Amino acid sequence: MRRDPPFLKNFIIRAAGEEDVPAILDVLSRIESGRSSVNGFLNFPITGSYLSRHLSAITVAVKDSSVAGFAILDKPLVPDKQYSNIHVKQLGVSPEFQRSKCATALYFHISHGCKNMTAKVNVLPEPNAVSLKFHSNLGFARNGIATCNGRESLILSAKSTAVRKAMVSPEPPIELVGRSRPTSAPGKAAICLT
Repeated sequence: MRRDPPFLKNFIIRAAGEEDVPAILDVLSRIESGRSSVNGFLNFPITGSYLSRHLSAITVAVKDSSVAGFAILDKPLVPDKQYSNIHVKQLGVSPEFQRSKCATALYFHISHGCKNMTAKVNVLPEPNAVSLKFHSNLGFARNGIATCNGRESLILSAKSTAVRKAMVSPEPPIELVGRSRPTSAPGKAAICLT
């Protein structure tokens, strides 16, 4: 029987519906308005029509009937199915729900749908320090450098079981310094975050 960590009680994690599209666009707008242009957030342009076409692959975190955060995946999460690969195209948390474990709750939910996860974190023109620290605290380790939509990105990887364990009893963060060559490992899921 699965024991969920206490922070999951703060959010309802579910598949997105058409009614969530305006709320997701609002979250994106509020995130972008609070960031400098130097350290962009979006990995690719996201429009209402894009969201509507990919609804089956979007997971939302809801609190008090508001969309607190979202994850856009490359495939829908299917109950009781575990993929070897899940690519998270974009992960976002509304500013008022940041530091409330919303992103952690989304990752926890996604981690039950795959065996391995990889994250790409923007490193140029400057590193996304918040994202690096977040992934480090979840047990992700440096795995290489790649280009994601014209941006150089640090590749971090972790087994889903290790990510879930770190959420329950965090270990000291890993050191994320320097560069290494990308390694290809079968059964890795790509998560592109900038």
